[in-house]
Amino acid sequence: MNKNALDLRTLSQSMFGFAFPPNPEKLQSKFRAMVKEGRYRHPDKGGNHEDYIYMKDVYEQLLPHSVISGEVKESEILIGGRPLSQFGRGLDSITNGVSCEDCEGRGYFRATRLVTDYSGPTKMCWVCQGRPYTGSFSRYGCVNCSDEGRVYTGKKQGTQYWKCSPCEGTGEIYLMNPVLQKGGLR
Repeated sequence: MNKNALDLRTLSQSMFGFAFPPNPEKLQSKFRAMVKEGRYRHPDKGGNHEDYIYMKDVYEQLLPHSVISGEVKESEILIGGRPLSQFGRGLDSITNGVSCEDCEGRGYFRATRLVTDYSGPTKMCWVCQGRPYTGSFSRYGCVNCSDEGRVYTGKKQGTQYWKCSPCEGTGEIYLMNPVLQKGGLR
């Protein structure tokens, strides 16, 4: 990753005040609070347009990396600002569609797996040997450790949710058929 690219770990901590990966609910509530007041306020509320766009870009890049750890009620889980209950409702009542095979009609994916614990132990980066801006790394830095010279070794259990791209979260894929009415395929 070059230095112009966003370092999500650092930005998560410095801009939003959360360790990476952030909790999606906390990230969203912090984003909403920042839009209302402060340096990254929405331009319609008197904020600077460039600052707002920058903060929104960071937020949108952090959101797919957000991890829910521990027990959370399904009603409290948000994906892109929408609760899970709004996913998989299907297309509107007059649009033909077939159930999405990728997400099995849910409109989202869920994965529970081991993720890097960014609050856990670290060790020296084996690629740059703890010196990310020397030798062959002097121009772009070290990709392995994100220019920190250390890598995180701890893992923790986490659950990630993300919207299904083929059906855009509806749970149904649009089917072009001007002859059949909705439900005529069953």
